[in-house]
Amino acid sequence: MIDRIGHINIRTTEKHFEETLTFYEKLLGLKRADSMATPGPDNIWLFADSGRAIVHVNSVEEGGDVEPDGVSTGRLNHVAFDCRDYDQAIERMDSLGLEHTRYETKAEGLFLVVTKDPINNIVIEL
Repeated sequence: MIDRIGHINIRTTEKHFEETLTFYEKLLGLKRADSMATPGPDNIWLFADSGRAIVHVNSVEEGGDVEPDGVSTGRLNHVAFDCRDYDQAIERMDSLGLEHTRYETKAEGLFLVVTKDPINNIVIEL
């Protein structure tokens, strides 16, 4: 479903760490692995089926400057993923109860689907 992105780094609090990992696993079908240079319980990489590292999640102490507050995204505003199966992506969003919006672009046949990570307030564009 997802083709590529260099990778993104999401800094979240220890309280939201596991929930953040699980959210991206369920939404994008990514898998955890600790094969990167800095594995650890508070530093996990999520990989696409291709084996490419996509999302790097690490935690900061509670009270750090990345606490989601409903307005601030912490350290990240949005992430764009190349997607090859929009129907599957929309099905996953629906199964997770996520609101999403489809935007047509000026390029013929090209559109975007946008949703939000409800844990860290990050906009996700496919």
